[in-house]
Amino acid sequence: RKSAAEELLSFHDNYSVVEITVQELDNNAGKRLRDTDFRVRNILILSIERDGDTIPLPKPEEVVRAGDKLICYGDVESIATSIIQL
Repeated sequence: RKSAAEELLSFHDNYSVVEITVQELDNNAGKRLRDTDFRVRNILILSIERDGDTIPLPKPEEVVRAGDKLICYGDVESIATSIIQL
């Protein structure tokens, strides 16, 4: 079983590309990307994997759903804090 976040690619200064699986109880589930806390935490959503499809560079109006896999870029600590608060 994979963890809630899996680091895919690491960069300088603790920035990485990470895959996050959205859980049903996640505060961001059911919200449009523009209404989530990702932007406040400086986490950029690069793509959403949903039901075997990939949504590259999702628009701010895209709704985050439980079960979505979000490919994110950001500070590893910010991403980890986001996951802990799910």
